Amino acid sequence: MVGDTEHDARGAAEAGVPFIGVRYGFGDSAEMAKYPMAGPADSPADVLRILKEGHYI
Repeated sequence: MVGDTEHDARGAAEAGVPFIGVRYGFGDSAEMAKYPMAGPADSPADVLRILKEGHYI
């Protein structure tokens, strides 16, 4: 799951799916960091890089 808020991070954790926290959205990156994360992303290109590195695609 890709999201930009603590709620997104918590939802992914509760669903048992990997989470990528985008720091260019509306949320607070410090709050998202409290949850397991496949990685933080500062751009859409970072999201793609994290997906490729994690072999999610």
